Amino acid sequence: ATRLATARKAILGGDCLLGLIGPRGTGKTQMATELGFCLDRDFAESCEPDSLRVLTQQYYVLGQLLDLQKATFGQKDIRPSETPVGMAEKVDLLVLDEVQEIVKTDWQFTTLTRLIDVRYQNLKRTIIIGNLTVKGLSAALGDSIFSRMTETGIIIPCDWSSYRAK
Repeated sequence: ATRLATARKAILGGDCLLGLIGPRGTGKTQMATELGFCLDRDFAESCEPDSLRVLTQQYYVLGQLLDLQKATFGQKDIRPSETPVGMAEKVDLLVLDEVQEIVKTDWQFTTLTRLIDVRYQNLKRTIIIGNLTVKGLSAALGDSIFSRMTETGIIIPCDWSSYRAK
């Protein structure tokens, strides 16, 4: 409960790159969902009654996002801002799950780094979820993203026992 409160404070505080790490089944994705609901509630309460602004959120398994992006290669009628990664750059909250599952090709690494850098520059909230340790997260994301995460966010180890095993 304390770690969820810490994550909630970080997400509600503004631009944030939050890492939820730990073994499978510990509720990391559920925590990200709850944080999205908290952000929606906070946003709705702070808006003017006739505001047309909508808070946008998107969830992707990272490998699926990268596959969707690859599927746009060679399409001349699609603008960069309309590609899956282009749209992920713009949402208010982006959740990237299963970051440990991607193969480390140069293209995947560069695409992820660029996505996180654009979101960082535009003060957008991002939650990264992985079945990793802190050291594993650093290795998976690389120095640039990991540095941004420690600067503007927090890494929350979800190191309790699995809810699925009960």
